[in-house]
Amino acid sequence: MAMVGLVSGNLRYVTELGNLVERDGFTPVFDHTAHFEITNVSLIDAMLASAAIPVFFRPIAIHDDLYVDAGIREVILHDVPRGARQRHLPPRLPERGRGV
Repeated sequence: MAMVGLVSGNLRYVTELGNLVERDGFTPVFDHTAHFEITNVSLIDAMLASAAIPVFFRPIAIHDDLYVDAGIREVILHDVPRGARQRHLPPRLPERGRGV
């Protein structure tokens, strides 16, 4: 789930395992004061942060930052590598009134 830190200004993701990673999707986010990777992020908190639109929903605190919906600052699909962004379109149906 994508979110933007209000303090850091960084786009970050929470993986399905609850790990907080940088925008590349692989580099772990470190807590520099405690010197450890930020893991065990609640998926509920990640979901709430990913949907937190300022003025409507409050930012969600995850470790030392407040997170909001990444769409506030970033266009996510623009950053997705082309190989990962394959289009899966349903088969085209014939128009009404025309035979197949």
